[in-house]
Amino acid sequence: TDFNPDGIHGIGPKTALKLVKEYDDFQALIDDEKVEWESQADPSAILEFFQNPPVMDPEYEEGELDSEKVKEILVTDHDFSQERVESGLEDLEKALESRQSGLDSFV
Repeated sequence: TDFNPDGIHGIGPKTALKLVKEYDDFQALIDDEKVEWESQADPSAILEFFQNPPVMDPEYEEGELDSEKVKEILVTDHDFSQERVESGLEDLEKALESRQSGLDSFV
């Protein structure tokens, strides 16, 4: 994992599966001296991270679609295909237009 890029010496996928089946919980596995945990990361913190990942609740304001800004960010800054971005933006603009019905559509 990102927390332990070199892995645990002597433990590959097969041994890891065997250990998971053998131990009742992660802490028991870590506490066993047969497993040499060489990572500087605290294994309990890693487990906590995966069991309760941090979740962000981003705030955003809905506004008008700025197609030029989208193209600038995706095509210029991140090397996306200009044709694909423009095609996607056209599809998005059509979808936005079809969902925005005014009172005139009822008359």
